[in-house]
Amino acid sequence: MEIRECDMLIEIVENDQDGAKDEITFNKLKWLSLEKLPSLTCFCTGKCTFKFQTLEELIVKDCPNMKTFCEGVLSTPRLQKVWEDKCLNIGSCSEGELNTILQQLHRSLVHSNFEILRISGKDITPTWPDQFSSHDFGRVKSLEFIKDESTNIPTEILQRFDNLEELTLKMSSYQEIFSCEKNDRHAGILSKIQILQVYRCCKLNTLVPSSATFKNLTTLEVWHCDGLRNLISFATAKSLKHLEIMTIKLCEMMTEIVANEADVKNDEIVFSKMRLLSIEDFKSFTCFCSGNYTFKFPSLRRIDVKGCPKMKTFSGGVLSTPCLEEVWYNMEYYVNKKEYEEENCGLNEIIQQLHKKSEFLEL
Repeated sequence: MEIRECDMLIEIVENDQDGAKDEITFNKLKWLSLEKLPSLTCFCTGKCTFKFQTLEELIVKDCPNMKTFCEGVLSTPRLQKVWEDKCLNIGSCSEGELNTILQQLHRSLVHSNFEILRISGKDITPTWPDQFSSHDFGRVKSLEFIKDESTNIPTEILQRFDNLEELTLKMSSYQEIFSCEKNDRHAGILSKIQILQVYRCCKLNTLVPSSATFKNLTTLEVWHCDGLRNLISFATAKSLKHLEIMTIKLCEMMTEIVANEADVKNDEIVFSKMRLLSIEDFKSFTCFCSGNYTFKFPSLRRIDVKGCPKMKTFSGGVLSTPCLEEVWYNMEYYVNKKEYEEENCGLNEIIQQLHKKSEFLEL
C-alpha cells in the first residue's frame, strides 16, 4: 500500500465511533508507504484493534503531524524496518512498539541538525522554547508550521533560528502571524527571512504588524487567507527593496495589496527588484493600492491578473513600470510591450482597457 501527496488526508481508515471495539486484520500486507501527507495524524484515530500479520517495512516521509500510528490496540509481529524522512532507520521492531517508535522518531527529527524542519501545532505552545531550550537550531534554514492553533507566533521562537531563510505556514489559526508589537526586541529576526509562504490561514486578519520590515525578503506567497482586507502596510511595503516575486491568490475579502493610510500622503514606494506580480481570484479586489502614492517598479517584467472582476485600475497615484513586457488579464487577454508603447499607454490604462474588454466579452 502506497499513499502520497494528499494534502488534506487526516487518517487512512476513518474513525467510526460505532466500531470502537472492532478488529481489522491485514493478512497479507508486507509493505506500507505514507509520503507527503502534511495533514496526516495517524493511520486511524479510532479505538479499534489493528493486526498487520505480515507487515515487514513501514515508510513515513514528509508526514510532519504523524507522531503515533494508531489510537487502538496494534499488532505488528513481523515488522523489521521503520523509516522516517530517509534519515532514521531502526533494525527491528517488537510487537506493540510501533507507536512508541514513531513518537521517538518524530522527537528525534525535531532535535536533529536539519536544514529543513517541519513541526505541527501541538508542538507550538507557549512552553515550546523551554521544551527545546538545550537544542541548537542554528543549521535550520527552512521552517514550516502546520495546523498551529495559536493566535500568533511569538517571535522569541523565531529568535532560536539564527540562519532562518524560509518560513512556511499552513492551515493555522493565526489572527496575526507575528506579535512584534509586544516583542520589539525580537522583531529583527523577521528582517532575515528571504521567503515567506502563508497557505490556508483563514482567520488571519493581519499578515504582519505595520512596523514589521522585511529588507531581505525575495519571495512572498499568500493563498487562501480570506480574513485579510489588505496585505501589508505602507511602512512594510517600503522595506521590500529586495522582493522579486509576489503571488497572492484566493483571498476573498482582500481589496488591495498595500493599505491606503490616511496619515500618509504623496509618498513613494520603490520595489527595486520585483519582476513578477501575480494576483488571482479575488472577488473584492479593486487595485494594488487606492492611495495617492507613487509606485516605482524599475524591474517588473510581468503582471498576471485573474478572477478579479472589480479591478479596473492598478493604483490611485503615479506609476512607473519602465521594463514591463507582459500584462495578462484572465489568462485569455494580454498585451505586450510593443502594443502598449504604440498606443502610449501606462499600466493603469492597460488594466482599464483589459477590464472593459473582459466585461464586453462576458455579455
